Amino acid sequence: MKLRVRKKKNSSGSVSIHIVDRANRRYKVVESLGSSKNEKKIDALYQKALKRVDELEQNLFYIADESETQIQIKKLLSNLTTQNFIPIGDELVFGELFHLLQCNKVFEGIKNLRKKDEKIFLFKSLVISRLLYPGSKLELINYLSYFKNIDDIDSDTIYRFLDTLYTPNKKQY
Repeated sequence: MKLRVRKKKNSSGSVSIHIVDRANRRYKVVESLGSSKNEKKIDALYQKALKRVDELEQNLFYIADESETQIQIKKLLSNLTTQNFIPIGDELVFGELFHLLQCNKVFEGIKNLRKKDEKIFLFKSLVISRLLYPGSKLELINYLSYFKNIDDIDSDTIYRFLDTLYTPNKKQY
């Protein structure tokens, strides 16, 4: 893309000043700066157009010749799909509430608990999935697979986890 300034005489006798780009053997008007019959105003518009061309060429989105880095970036971005992104907004909001309500301290009273961090993660995921997408406890499998790209949790893992939540020593309400 090579930008140029063009003076074009109109049928009315005035002269228009355009910033043009030549592509496919045709000129495409990128920006029109105005027109006038006055020679001084035409020169002022022409100078303004030259400055504007410099601004446009310095623009981050302007690509004169694609460098190897730009080609690699385009290739990388063209391969991305929605599966490559993990939404985290709901996790941030409800995760903060989870911690403010001290739900992460549910397992503090249980002795000899193995994989405590994994259980806290499952509990937090179960709570958030039930708030956002009410369904069965097994819907947590779909939630983790779709939103977290975690596919190694099955129904047995969830039911074993739920057994750790229930302790017969606690007073039932």
